[in-house]
Amino acid sequence: MYGATLYYITKSLSELPGILLAPLVLSLIVYWVVGLNNQADKFFIFCKNYLDLALALMQFAGSGYGYLAGALVNTTQAAITISPLLLTPFLMFAGFFSNKDSIPDAFGWIKFASVSVIQPFYYGFRILAINEFTDRQLDCEICRRGVCAECDPLAQLSIDSTVWENAVYLVLLSLAIRALALGFLYISVKRFNG
Repeated sequence: MYGATLYYITKSLSELPGILLAPLVLSLIVYWVVGLNNQADKFFIFCKNYLDLALALMQFAGSGYGYLAGALVNTTQAAITISPLLLTPFLMFAGFFSNKDSIPDAFGWIKFASVSVIQPFYYGFRILAINEFTDRQLDCEICRRGVCAECDPLAQLSIDSTVWENAVYLVLLSLAIRALALGFLYISVKRFNG
């Protein structure tokens, strides 16, 4: 009837309205509830640019990983089983719980695999952190061994890039994961049709 490529592209395009609308609804609720920077311009930047951009791209890449998991195995149950194996290291090392400089050298292979070009949450987290902490004055000092300094969350998180650099990486990652999933789906269809 129709090929895997047409099916995959149509399915991806049919998801776009939900991928774009869900972050907007989320931002209207979450931004004020969690007490982020309560300046109106930051909120609109957050909604219009960064949150929609970051969350939509993370959602697009994440669903691409789901498609990849589904294309790698033959059953839905197997895809559901391997999906956490793909995504859990990303969550652990994306910057939510620890930054890339605080990961011990013994876990260098995880650090490379999780904080590298295959990490959608890493880039999305950086976009949101840059929006939140750029030009924000915080009332805190960090004192270590008698030396005090102003706190700089972006430096503590080892974030030295721009929003747009991270967005470009996230777009390229999303497209690459989707293309890889399409490739595996095409191979699976060929194998199934025999």
